[in-house]
Amino acid sequence: MAPQTPQRSSRPGKPGALLDRSCRRRRARNVNNRQSIVNALSYGAVGKDTFGVPGHFKKPTTLSVEIARHLREAIIRGALTAGEKVNESKLTRELSLSRSPVREALRILEAEGLVTLEPHRGAHVRAVSEADLEEIFDVRLMIESHGLRRDLHRLTPEAIAPLRRAVEDARAALAAADLEGWHQASLRFHDGLVALAANRHLTRLHEELKTSLHRYQISVIGPSGEPERFQVEHDAILDALEQGRIERGAELVAAHVTNLKEALLKAIAGTA
Repeated sequence: MAPQTPQRSSRPGKPGALLDRSCRRRRARNVNNRQSIVNALSYGAVGKDTFGVPGHFKKPTTLSVEIARHLREAIIRGALTAGEKVNESKLTRELSLSRSPVREALRILEAEGLVTLEPHRGAHVRAVSEADLEEIFDVRLMIESHGLRRDLHRLTPEAIAPLRRAVEDARAALAAADLEGWHQASLRFHDGLVALAANRHLTRLHEELKTSLHRYQISVIGPSGEPERFQVEHDAILDALEQGRIERGAELVAAHVTNLKEALLKAIAGTA
């Protein structure tokens, strides 16, 4: 006798099993959606022009880190100005995100001194006062001069070579009327001064100060004569270091940082 084919049961599955499968599918969709947002942020497909900042996001470790980077660039470029409110609802809507990573990103920026968070008022771009700038430049002076005085044996031709390249690149940019190129090369010159100390903690602190100052430093590029004056000061510092006149170099660094501070204060006050 031929074997009988088992018949499928027409009884519906248990409600609990159906509900469990539905929950698993929903969780999988949430995970996929979250990953797609991360990928889209990384490649600039989502929030491409939020706050007027171009896309090309780097792949983030977390959503909050990427959102913080996005807002930091907006602040530095002036798309978000001092005192302006960071609209959390708008940001979550335009980036298709929940509020949790956005709030974490704002806490990151608060720790960096770029925004203030107040109950019932939200987040605002932090303005830097004259007193803040005085303190920041005091710390900057200590950091940049420390690299020269810490260990004289570190000041080899090889250690000074990045400063020479930065000065030459800045000079070429200035001759080509490329002020942004000059500014970037000048930042590398100051990075090189800090690197002479070979101290990771100083380097990290220097990066934090640069973030706080960058949105304002751009304002000193424009005034006629300022880039040329600062270029001459960079040349003098480099010459002193290459000649082994370390104390003279430190004195010139102190004078240069003071001049930068005064130019920045004038630019912010609108009197430059």
